[in-house]
Amino acid sequence: MKIVWQEWSDVPDPSSFGHGVPFFDRERVRDHDLVGFVEGYTWLHENPDKVVVQCIKPDAVTTPRTLNAMKKKVESLLLAKKVPCGMITHRIEAVPNS
Repeated sequence: MKIVWQEWSDVPDPSSFGHGVPFFDRERVRDHDLVGFVEGYTWLHENPDKVVVQCIKPDAVTTPRTLNAMKKKVESLLLAKKVPCGMITHRIEAVPNS
């Protein structure tokens, strides 16, 4: 299973998402803290060729270092077929919804 990262040009409203796992940077301003999302749970129950994870572009608050730490942890959890939940790095929190 290959993990593919796609950067958002504009961060969507989290309420527009369906099932999946949103990722929040707890150092950002509340209501503007969404930094990533993996849609659905197909990766957990099946063996797709690829899984697309969306994320923000690095900025002054969520730096490349923070995003790279998130990406590394998310990739390891998805490949191990574990649902990201809670604080997955010292700044990034995963909040799965169903």
